[in-house]
Amino acid sequence: MMQSFVSWKNRLSNDLTIISGVHYTHFLLNNSNAIEPRLGVKWTANKRSTFSLGAGMHSRIESVSTYLYNELQPDGTYQYLNRDLDLSKSIHGVLGYNFSVNENLYVKTELYYQHLYNMPVHNDSNSYQSLVNSSYGIPYIDLVNEGTGRNYGVELTVERFFNKGYYFLLTGSLYKSEFEALDGITRSTRFDAGYASNFLFGKEWTFGSEKNKAFALNTKVTLIGGNRYTPVDLEASQAAGHTVYQTDQGFSAKGDPIFFTNIGVTYRIDKKRMTHAFKIDVRNVTNNRARIREWYSDRTQSIQYDTQLSMIPNLIYTLKF
Repeated sequence: MMQSFVSWKNRLSNDLTIISGVHYTHFLLNNSNAIEPRLGVKWTANKRSTFSLGAGMHSRIESVSTYLYNELQPDGTYQYLNRDLDLSKSIHGVLGYNFSVNENLYVKTELYYQHLYNMPVHNDSNSYQSLVNSSYGIPYIDLVNEGTGRNYGVELTVERFFNKGYYFLLTGSLYKSEFEALDGITRSTRFDAGYASNFLFGKEWTFGSEKNKAFALNTKVTLIGGNRYTPVDLEASQAAGHTVYQTDQGFSAKGDPIFFTNIGVTYRIDKKRMTHAFKIDVRNVTNNRARIREWYSDRTQSIQYDTQLSMIPNLIYTLKF
């Protein structure tokens, strides 16, 4: 993939700045390309308040395995079903406001909308499969660039930079994520969790005769709405002996909210030519086990669930010189 861009910045006044340009993407595997104009405006209303507006077109390639998937034909040859797929494309719009409480603390909020088009979807008018929901594996289907989608929402960030030995960051987001395949039905995407929030806090204490030793505590608390999945058809699965999904209910089910807390404790020694650091990091310290998707077990003749990762402790030693 080759990319290039031209950017132009014009400061109309001390308070108003415009940045515009054009981005170009070329994918050498099948010579697909995209020309993407972009525009950003920043207005400083006063010493504490800044407004911003951005809009532009963006494109991306899919995983290489998508393009190189081949299928055996009746005559014994292999055909690359998706080698000529075009780039997936989108139009983004973002409106932001930034307020500086003081030199170490600021509040930022953003409204955004993304229109997705040219998305690869299954070449079947009865199918809801779209690569917008793909997170792993190779799509063993014939794809065409006729899918659409949209993401929109609002985000809030409150951040205190590291000063006087501590920092914190609070983020929150409310959003909606939808798509349409060739069946023409608007559905939630796999990632339509609805909300996400994070809180990070860190504190450091220095000590020693030369203040070259430090003890630090860092924590992260996260709460995310459950991702979507397609429910299992239990009776059909029992008859077939393997998992059969309710394809008419694509991504209609929702997993449990995902909650986890990470805690890290660090002891650091700063020397003239090197730094030693010992860290104990525990992920998901509360061992929360939210259900994230379901599948059919033929051994138990029942529906089983995959859950989020359990508690994971890590012991880390770092040497910098």
